[in-house]
Amino acid sequence: MHPNLARAVLTRALLACVAVAVAACGGGGGGSENAPATAATSATSGLSTAQAAVATPSAAGQTWYVDSGAGNDSNPGTAAAPWKTLARAQSQRLAAGDALLLKCGGLWRESLNIDTQNAPAGGVTVGTWGSCSSTSQAVISGADAVTGVSWQRATGFGSNPVYVTSWSAPVSQLFWNGKPLIRARSPNYGGIGREFSRVASSSGSVVKLAAADATALAGLDLTGTRLLARTAPWFAQWLDVTAGTAATGLTLAVDPGAAPRAGQGYVIEGALSLLDSAGEWFQDRATGRLYVWTSSGADPGTGLLESVARDIGVAIVGVPDVQVQQIALERQAMVAVWVHGAARTTVRTVSSLYAGGVAVLVEPDEAGVASDGSTVTGCTIGHSSTMGISAAGANLTITANQLDAIGVEPNSGDVSAGIYVDAMGANVSDNRINQTAFAGLIFGQPTGLTVSGNVLTAACARFTDCGAVYVGGGSRNASRSVITSNAVSSMKPNMDGNLPDDSDLVSGIYLDEDSASMDVAGNFIVRVGVGINLHNASNNLVQGNTVWLSDRASLRVQSSAATDNVRGNTVQDNLLFGASHLGAAADATSAPQQLEVFPQEWQHLTDTALMFSGSSPNVVRRNTNISLSPGSALRWSMLDGWTHNRLTFAEWGQRASAETVQASYVARPFIVTAGSSNLISNPALTAPGTGWTFWSPVPAAGATLTYGSCGASGCADLRAATDSDFLLSNSFRLNSAAGSSLYAARAQVQGLTGGGGALSVAINRAGGDFAELGFVSMDNPIAAGTGLWIDGLFNATATDTASLNLVAANRSALRLVSASVVQVSSYQLFDPAQESTLLVNEGTTPRSIACPATLRTCTVTDLQGLPISWPVTLPARSAKAVVSSDGKWRATF
Repeated sequence: MHPNLARAVLTRALLACVAVAVAACGGGGGGSENAPATAATSATSGLSTAQAAVATPSAAGQTWYVDSGAGNDSNPGTAAAPWKTLARAQSQRLAAGDALLLKCGGLWRESLNIDTQNAPAGGVTVGTWGSCSSTSQAVISGADAVTGVSWQRATGFGSNPVYVTSWSAPVSQLFWNGKPLIRARSPNYGGIGREFSRVASSSGSVVKLAAADATALAGLDLTGTRLLARTAPWFAQWLDVTAGTAATGLTLAVDPGAAPRAGQGYVIEGALSLLDSAGEWFQDRATGRLYVWTSSGADPGTGLLESVARDIGVAIVGVPDVQVQQIALERQAMVAVWVHGAARTTVRTVSSLYAGGVAVLVEPDEAGVASDGSTVTGCTIGHSSTMGISAAGANLTITANQLDAIGVEPNSGDVSAGIYVDAMGANVSDNRINQTAFAGLIFGQPTGLTVSGNVLTAACARFTDCGAVYVGGGSRNASRSVITSNAVSSMKPNMDGNLPDDSDLVSGIYLDEDSASMDVAGNFIVRVGVGINLHNASNNLVQGNTVWLSDRASLRVQSSAATDNVRGNTVQDNLLFGASHLGAAADATSAPQQLEVFPQEWQHLTDTALMFSGSSPNVVRRNTNISLSPGSALRWSMLDGWTHNRLTFAEWGQRASAETVQASYVARPFIVTAGSSNLISNPALTAPGTGWTFWSPVPAAGATLTYGSCGASGCADLRAATDSDFLLSNSFRLNSAAGSSLYAARAQVQGLTGGGGALSVAINRAGGDFAELGFVSMDNPIAAGTGLWIDGLFNATATDTASLNLVAANRSALRLVSASVVQVSSYQLFDPAQESTLLVNEGTTPRSIACPATLRTCTVTDLQGLPISWPVTLPARSAKAVVSSDGKWRATF
């Protein structure tokens, strides 16, 4: 699926940068711009600050001190007489055991390199001294203040407060009072989900813009601009425009096959005329003029305007056993902390904000010297453009980090992730990752990994065909990897700029393309599209997971290759959610659509039965399938090529063994406010059956119908001998006029003791061809001794005289309790996501949980019907599903 994913963790510019000496990637600033950090410039603004609790490190060797405020580079570097700049500090030769400490509250507009020149033996510590807090960090900034210039109101922008000044230094990113400004663009940035226009047409490397953009940009030469194009569901890329206008189309510097197609999303930037919204900027490199419209409309000189100038914050290159801790880094153009061919480096309690590429990059050098054994722990990372943490090597440890808003900035492209790991042996545990453009965790060619206790929310916020935990497959599966006790929640597909027929898949855990030897066990997944997805993956174990409130399927297994490459997977002992409920229509006068969530969906190019037979078949057993719909309404999805088969539980049992179905309670699908009285004249089927007609051949070989079987309250017992033994209600007329055609039909039925069967309910034309007039519900199974509501909201399709027909399947023995047809003025729909949730404790100690705000009511039970008292104490590594119990939606029989 993702041919460019294996190492697409950095932009091309970043890859070029890290391939050369760090000096070429950014220089030191220092001097008069060094000043104490303020809340506006602190790298930890808006983020948690775990590093504030870390004590000043002790050193086995010499300790060197740096103070950007009171220091002097002529000093000896002691606590009493510290140095001022990082340039002076890194010129000092450091011995193993030495510590280099930066004063809390200081700000350095420089880079710091620890390498074979200044620390040939490695073994040094870079940390802080003094009193650090959330507003008093030791900050290394990649940006310079735009000072010493005169701002003027720019002409040609009407009343818009655009200011201009002379500034010839290249500008890649601008920040105003600590927040990013956006390069002038079209369409204007509207937030995630409202970013892209759509290509009108495409021919080779030439694309035509959307009509609105073509009008707005008419007459402009767009040569030299660039597009951010969503050319695949899972990423966006920057493409240079070599020639063209909005009218003639734009010629892109890309192979024709890689150009965006008609309907795919794009953003265009790089022209002064696009500067038309607050928070935007543009630099005219030809004239050396910088234009800025601040977010508040104020003169840029009245606040702090910063331009990103340095690629890297701290670089550890070619030396082992270095520790970097407690430093706050902000606004580096590419990497905040770069670990390059430096074994056993520890990056601890570091914070990073607005890294232009990757916050923490751990990788081998060009000669293959690895950074094996390195650790990234306790770090706080926010708003990295591409990755939060990217790590390659062996025996890596990435634990207890907090990551927020990764890859979601307006200028972010490429495949992105909270944490990317390409490792042979790694521990990735207890990280908290909130909102990532693509995956929360990506693993390339994993072997011997332990992935546990991570909490991932709102992954895949910008892109699709995506997993919160995504495994990219590979051939190094010498030892098994374990994905366990992770909690995944709140994922919705973002189709902004995606083609309608492209993938909308978002999955909690996604084993892709030849993934093998993975144990996916004991994870908790709630409110996602697909809980666990296996694509062309073999020999994996999916066991003991809880998947709740999925939108499409709790488990999906897909074989999309010509070879039979989905073999030997075992799916067992999982708790899987399924549902059959209604989803709201576009307007209140149209009938809602029937929605299904499959406990499992299996897909094969020709025949899914092949996936459960032959050598190394896939094995499915002992899964508990839980629904808030009637258990009999659950279906299992089998996709054989283009044929979609929806299996009943009995049919599913031919492929799986020892499966069970549990319905915590049967929910009413809707509640209506009636706009008319009941059109059924004898709704309770009381004796002598006035208004009802028994349609049966003569003689009715064994068929019986008894009205009034519930006494004065009615009911009719029907024992069918053929499929022609059914009841017709009285005749009535429906209204099919637009805005008045919405109706609700309902039949309440029970399976007689020793009987049961199936019932179809339909509204048909009375007499003649008996054509369906808007509602039909076929072959609803009813077990003996159980009850069922069969109902639906529908738009009448004709004004002909109609009747409600109750058709029992051959040999059914059913009790018909009531029936109704009413015109609807308004309705409410049952929503499982408001009536249930999954309480999760992914940690290693018990946890007390209060009633969550996502529930409509805090009057709830567990899945066994036992009442819940708040707060709920959950044991370590456990989850509990709870459902509403106040009776609003419970169907009674």
